[in-house]
Amino acid sequence: AVSFGVCCVDDSASPEDWLGRADEALYTAKSDGGDVARLAS
Repeated sequence: AVSFGVCCVDDSASPEDWLGRADEALYTAKSDGGDVARLAS
């Protein structure tokens, strides 16, 4: 199974914020059963 968390880069946010949002999206993908990609908003 492959799960992805993806975040769109926003100039007003820090790299730490980007990674945090992508990490949250990854855990959402995993909790949704895996084999999916989730985009952070």
